[in-house]
Amino acid sequence: MELFAFQQEDVDQLKSKRSRLVGNDPGTGKTFIGIALDQANRAGDGAKGEYVDNYMRKHRALKTLVVCPKNAIDVWDEHLMQYTEDDIYVYTYHTRERFMQYAKDPRRSGYFVMNYDSVRIKDMRGLNQITWFHIIGDEIHRIKNRKAQLVQSFKRIPALYKTGMSGTPADNKPEDLWSILNWLWPNYYTSYWRFVRAYTIQIPVLDRDGNELGYQKTVGVNEEAIPVLREEMKPWFTRRRKEDVLTDLPDKYYSRIWVDLDPKQRKVYDQMKKTMAAWCEDHREEIEREDPIIAQAVVVQLVRLQQMTAGYLVAKIDPATGEQEIKYRKKWNKDHTEFDLVEVPQWEMIDPSAKMDALVELMTDRGVYEKGGPSFIVFSQSKAAINLFGQRLESKHISHGLYTGDTKQAARDELVRSFQRGDVRVFAGTIKAGGESITLTRSSTVIFIDRWWSPSKNRQAEDRAHRIGQREAVEVIDIMARNTVDLGRWTAINNKWKWLQMLMGDRVNPEEVVKELSLDDIIELDQGE
Repeated sequence: MELFAFQQEDVDQLKSKRSRLVGNDPGTGKTFIGIALDQANRAGDGAKGEYVDNYMRKHRALKTLVVCPKNAIDVWDEHLMQYTEDDIYVYTYHTRERFMQYAKDPRRSGYFVMNYDSVRIKDMRGLNQITWFHIIGDEIHRIKNRKAQLVQSFKRIPALYKTGMSGTPADNKPEDLWSILNWLWPNYYTSYWRFVRAYTIQIPVLDRDGNELGYQKTVGVNEEAIPVLREEMKPWFTRRRKEDVLTDLPDKYYSRIWVDLDPKQRKVYDQMKKTMAAWCEDHREEIEREDPIIAQAVVVQLVRLQQMTAGYLVAKIDPATGEQEIKYRKKWNKDHTEFDLVEVPQWEMIDPSAKMDALVELMTDRGVYEKGGPSFIVFSQSKAAINLFGQRLESKHISHGLYTGDTKQAARDELVRSFQRGDVRVFAGTIKAGGESITLTRSSTVIFIDRWWSPSKNRQAEDRAHRIGQREAVEVIDIMARNTVDLGRWTAINNKWKWLQMLMGDRVNPEEVVKELSLDDIIELDQGE
């Protein structure tokens, strides 16, 4: 395997550490670093000590477990076949029995590749009965929730070496980093709350009269303490920014397109906003003390409000009952001991949509119909928005593919290949489904109908195009509706990203970090251009 100079430097730095974190930017080739680390350690070029020597004497057949998102399984399989000579076993629903049989066989070595969701399946608990040679956690920010069953199951799997990889290891809040550190170094990073108090700024939550409610909330990072954390992590952590190491990689730049809601959209949006504001006022006390049930209800309403900026929302009717269709989603209870069933009303999005009008007009002006013309990547937090956009593309006879939670894995893989070949002109996906672990360098234009609450998920989505293999400057376009929550949410998300950059040691101008926006700020920050 031929590595870039910075990748080889990372391997040389980390190969002697039994636990390490590769925090390089998305698109810098972390997969290759993970494979190179594994190969070096298998060759005996790694950590020293009695425990390592005893392990290597006892285990002649070395097994490496790769845990990654579903989207990345084919990527790992392809690269492992290309750069290693060992057997590769991929977990699927149909192969899980054989997968476990081979994993438990002491004579069998090789690479075992599975997705995060499989870790919590009951018949996969045998994973923690095997002392793996190496565990590679790709997109390791997936284990940020320290209470989740998946995370607890993952942390119980023993290994000689551990490698975590993520361009955005702190996924949403500075404290998200703790769970990763606890997995890597469980005897050192033992206390979540000690970490939070040391490295974040916490302030009391007050009621409307200024009285403390007994809760704290995070409003930033502790700039004075962060250098201490960086110094602790320095021997086993790498952080490479694309602009520093991939000097030939074209720039990434941002622009906005402002639209005015269609009058029909505006009428419903304004009514929905008025209703939400009244509801929030009625539940002000619970919101101020950050009651988790009320907080979730606020997020749902805010997301619904932003969805209304993308199109006209109507209830999805169940033909059997004639009433709004309800789906049930499993959600862990407060103690993470069992699932509760949560009712999720189903909505669908229809025209009119000012954002869809602007999208189609933009692509038409830039030559989407022309032979050999440009390709486009479109993201939204909402599956309903992507489906409506797909209908627009279908009616305009524009070659496209949709990449959402409803898309089967085989179809996902084929869509990415078709897009990269140029057979599909427009890739349209939800940020959750298509925002990580895939390469879409065929296009240099990434368009957001709206953004996810997590700044790192947005950054990951942007970098599907801005990565190794891209030859043109990447333009990231936000389509934003005037006089809506779009600007308030964008500002809040951007500020969170500044926090996370400061935590990871990226260069950030403190004057650019604005105060935390309250819910009122987000709702009321209506603005034109």
